[in-house]
Amino acid sequence: MKILCFVFSWKGQYKNAVHLEEQLTPLVDKLYVVNSDDDNTPEHWINIGNECYFSDQFRKALELAKTEDYNVFWHVQADASYSDWNSIVSAARSTYASQDWGVYAPNVDDTFYISSRVDVFSLENNLKIVGNTDNTCWFIKKQIIEFMDKNEYLMRDNQLGWGWDLIACGYAHLNKMKVIRDYNYTIDHPNSTGYKKDQAEREMLEMFNKCSKHLQEVIYQIKTSPASLSNIYRSKSVFVYSS
Repeated sequence: MKILCFVFSWKGQYKNAVHLEEQLTPLVDKLYVVNSDDDNTPEHWINIGNECYFSDQFRKALELAKTEDYNVFWHVQADASYSDWNSIVSAARSTYASQDWGVYAPNVDDTFYISSRVDVFSLENNLKIVGNTDNTCWFIKKQIIEFMDKNEYLMRDNQLGWGWDLIACGYAHLNKMKVIRDYNYTIDHPNSTGYKKDQAEREMLEMFNKCSKHLQEVIYQIKTSPASLSNIYRSKSVFVYSS
């Protein structure tokens, strides 16, 4: 399993990003830091400017991914931390082989998508199918990344980034690629502050309205009734969604 890793950094996160780069580089096949902090711009980082928020960072990562050989795209926010990243990478590799997941993520201690809002059903060893993992730290199968790149227009007018996770997880569910949260590991993530919530919600709704009927239906399930997603995995029929 070849892992292509992206760390997203922004103003105030320079030291955290440097530390993550040092920790994660030995664990993956290639790592990029996509940086939106004009005050700290190491030459080997992908420096895209203060005016760029999450969506611009993700679009840049999609652009870079097209030039790389990988199986799994791993994205980590610079304000995320953990004491033993190697254990998470090892678990991602082993569950990729045993569960054939589409999206895999450790638990996160500060996220809207808490257990009671996302759990669908249990697998083995504290692994659960979930509606959504959130995008603090998540591993994504290449097929899903290629779909997101092909359908980038869904997020074209999006600045703050609410919705990328719904597209990835929605597409995965529609194609019976498991969306897994591993409750053996919990990432440290500080409480978010100063976020433009009204703008982010408006942009997410605009994204939703652009989606196909099938993707809209599964995103609605993710947001309102994740337990109902179990029907996708328990159904004998196979529906392959590709556009």
